[in-house]
Amino acid sequence: MIISIDPGKTGAIAIVDGPLLLDVCDMPIAEKEIDPVALGNIINMFALSYACDRLIVERVAARPKQGVVSTFNFGVSFGIVKGIAGAFGIDTTYVTPQKWKKDLHLTSDKDHSRMLARELWPDLSDRFARKKDDGRAEAALIGYWSEINDELRLG
Repeated sequence: MIISIDPGKTGAIAIVDGPLLLDVCDMPIAEKEIDPVALGNIINMFALSYACDRLIVERVAARPKQGVVSTFNFGVSFGIVKGIAGAFGIDTTYVTPQKWKKDLHLTSDKDHSRMLARELWPDLSDRFARKKDDGRAEAALIGYWSEINDELRLG
């Protein structure tokens, strides 16, 4: 089992066991920023409830034509996630969106991620129904990618 995170403010946290999605929730936000205490509580709850000892996080970077403030905020969000993972001492792997999306035959279109999540987990398709649920879909797919990826499991 693995905890997977799409670290943006519109991102999410998921728990995946092989091809199964066990849970997914939106990134906790307080005062327009990721709430580090709430995020730590979610990661701790997932780690204890599901006996998880691995975390995979999307390695984000500035995007072309992204504003300075957006880039800074994105970096802060990533730093919060990275800091919490470090504080918990959880074995953490980072993957670029280009890598996991290419391996799952996805484009940068977030609607494609939602459609694949709905296809993979039809019993949870309501969790990915809205356009703004793309963070949930991507967090779940990052975990799915990690669980089916032989390189990560073997090495």
